[in-house]
Amino acid sequence: MDSSAKLFELIKDLLLQLPSMIVLVVCLVVALVRWRRHPRVSLFVLLSLTWFILHGFVSTVIYIWVPDWIIRTAASGNVEQLTQNVYLGLGLVTNFSLAIALTLLLVAVFTQRTVSLKTE
Repeated sequence: MDSSAKLFELIKDLLLQLPSMIVLVVCLVVALVRWRRHPRVSLFVLLSLTWFILHGFVSTVIYIWVPDWIIRTAASGNVEQLTQNVYLGLGLVTNFSLAIALTLLLVAVFTQRTVSLKTE
């Protein structure tokens, strides 16, 4: 695939992510507004949402250019097996990165919780 087709595919994929990115940016603003009230929670939310945004952009770029580059520069062997291995590796790295963002968000959810000992 030529570079103009790759660039068009990148723009298309980023536009498909636009609604999610807008929601993430709005959530970032909300976390910043709530910073004074809950600074530690807001910090974890900001880290998590920033990671989500970076993950979206970086994984899109990587999935568009890296597999073709690796397959093109590899020795001409079993291209089908190499393609499967490249996508398997990218999938593992991408999902691990997503797990980090979700972990940070989960930490934010359970940070600064107070235990109520009242029984009614």
